[in-house]
Amino acid sequence: MKIKLKKSELSKLNRYASLRWQLCRVSGVFNQRKDNSRSDDDVDKLGLKGEFVVSKLFNINFNPSLIGIDDGCDLWINEISIDVKSTFYENGKLLFKSPDAFKSDISILVCQINEEIYKVAGWITKDFFIKNFTSFNGSSGVCLEQDKLFKIEKLWLHLKQKELSVVE
Repeated sequence: MKIKLKKSELSKLNRYASLRWQLCRVSGVFNQRKDNSRSDDDVDKLGLKGEFVVSKLFNINFNPSLIGIDDGCDLWINEISIDVKSTFYENGKLLFKSPDAFKSDISILVCQINEEIYKVAGWITKDFFIKNFTSFNGSSGVCLEQDKLFKIEKLWLHLKQKELSVVE
């Protein structure tokens, strides 16, 4: 599923991401980018945009001004914790620095198509990821290919059925 962000949304997100970048660096927290051709600011902007895309898709209250160190859960839907992972590559992989770094209930992968358009590639549970990940390019990182992810529509349906107490 592809989502287009408005220019006004992009402007606000870029400002929030710059603030987050400044606060994290002053606090001694550095991001874990694998792509050295990007700046920390680029990576922070992408991450915030990915979180916003998921919040927009699921109509979740999004508050990028929350301050604090990332605890591995970016968003919540009901009592399900979500770690949003974003990549600059349309065919990118779901990456974690280690299996233990997957702290949320689920993770959702968002891929940047261009500055305005983002693809929600899919989602995965922590248990499924732990059983199916592979090493990332011989590094200490672990990943899962997009074709192993569940379709985002399946998550939306599951959440709606749970929210509405649908009986099958």
